[in-house]
Amino acid sequence: MSSHEDHHDAHDHDAWPPEGLRRRPALRTVLLLVIGAVFGAVATLTWTVAPSGRTVTAVVAAVDPTGSAMAVSAPEDLVDTGLGLVGVLWRDGEGEWQRTISADGYPTCVQPGDVDTTVRLGLVTEPGGPDRPPVEVVAWLECLES
Repeated sequence: MSSHEDHHDAHDHDAWPPEGLRRRPALRTVLLLVIGAVFGAVATLTWTVAPSGRTVTAVVAAVDPTGSAMAVSAPEDLVDTGLGLVGVLWRDGEGEWQRTISADGYPTCVQPGDVDTTVRLGLVTEPGGPDRPPVEVVAWLECLES
């Protein structure tokens, strides 16, 4: 046997992992797979349940007596739609955004008697489900200064 063969045999005996033991994957590989799986799952969930949204400038046609819902005369696609206002984020002009009752006791800066007032609305369409249709709701309302 040559010295080269003896040297090669020595490395074979020192090989890792020993025969019968499996080599574990590198921690970095496992972490990358876990992170990929988590982000993949989140992206899939977000994609399938994420609402769509839009911002519109609207003209108030009527507000119910409690200030909790309104109808608009513009834009055209919202004319026959009642819009709930309870719990929406709102602000008056350039004021602070808030979710509290206004100084007049209404849920937002829109109140009964407001007609032809221009507002900006953040509308979100909740995608619905097997037993319910999609619905467009007000997420935020901004009373614009005239």
